[in-house]
Amino acid sequence: MKKVLLLMLALAVAGCNDLREVEDELNEGGFALWYPAESGIEPGQIWITNGKQKHIQQRRPDRLALFGPNPAKFKTLTKVVNADVSLDASFAEGTLGGAGELAALLKSATVEGVKIDFGDTRVTRLVLGDLSNPQVTKDLPEGYLDDLKNVRTRQGYALVSGIVTSSGMTFTFTCKDTKQLEAKLPEINKLMKGEFKLNITSDKTAKWEIPETSVLAIGTSLVSGKSPRDVREGTRSEAADAESVLLMLRNVPLERLLEAGP
Repeated sequence: MKKVLLLMLALAVAGCNDLREVEDELNEGGFALWYPAESGIEPGQIWITNGKQKHIQQRRPDRLALFGPNPAKFKTLTKVVNADVSLDASFAEGTLGGAGELAALLKSATVEGVKIDFGDTRVTRLVLGDLSNPQVTKDLPEGYLDDLKNVRTRQGYALVSGIVTSSGMTFTFTCKDTKQLEAKLPEINKLMKGEFKLNITSDKTAKWEIPETSVLAIGTSLVSGKSPRDVREGTRSEAADAESVLLMLRNVPLERLLEAGP
């Protein structure tokens, strides 16, 4: 009996974080959770986005320097995370990215439980001071400079000022039928913009092991509705401002933002 109690205590101490705790800690560090994680995101991109979908309007010019990637110092990312909450519709309503679409895919694949090991996590930031340095901005493409102005003045435009990335991420799924999850894998890969294989360990469980060579963004720091030169890195209020703007746009079709005039 004593051994059982000690084991239960050890499990409680080393227990999983919840995905909401990850979201809260990322917010404290100036980032908004982008879920599901996605490849192809980097600082310096300018998006037209409604918070659910995005169109990359501009990629980072080579002239703009990056700081990092450096090891992320988020404690919640160092343990296996219980992500069952991601299957709930209310989670998708308050999260940037395609969480609602992923939840629908997983539910239709009979998934009942999700755990995530984030693997190696790192932070990369845009050197924002470059955006107010004439020696740098004179070399930036005219179209990029025009869209920097749009970040400040137009609805739906956002500058990616920093990201938290994961490599070697592993999902563990508990399902009623893993064959149905396997059938949905092409759609999940499309959503996350990757080609990942499913390791079926039993009729009820499967692991989705993402290679270490695949670097996925799990958190974004976005600038929207203000001049980039007025931004200071890493403050929670800036991330919250951008996140709130994008969450308000979640019911606006992305096509409408793309077609909107200045």
